[in-house]
Amino acid sequence: MSINKQIPAEQWVEYFDTFTNGNKGRLIDLEVLDRELGDETPVKEQPLMSLIYDPVDKGNDLTIEIGRTQVAYAHTIDAPNEVWQEQDDNGKVVALGIKADEGNQAIVRLL
Repeated sequence: MSINKQIPAEQWVEYFDTFTNGNKGRLIDLEVLDRELGDETPVKEQPLMSLIYDPVDKGNDLTIEIGRTQVAYAHTIDAPNEVWQEQDDNGKVVALGIKADEGNQAIVRLL
């Protein structure tokens, strides 16, 4: 049984910094659910480089960067409004769900 927990917006900058430090290099799948463009999985089994959140006063977006020593792919979510963390029974994070104002979503699955 997994545990889902919503991360409060006021904690996002620190949360994503801490998450990046603990998961850098971990393989991920990235699923993008876009209302206009449809659903896609642009990243499969690639190493996470970083998750960078710029708060409302600095752009209000979240960028997911993929790569080992340099950015090979980046996906930006404009105006995120919800972040969910899914943990397994041992407390290990297995997925992040990010929802945006326009209804689009991104799901980062940690492998």
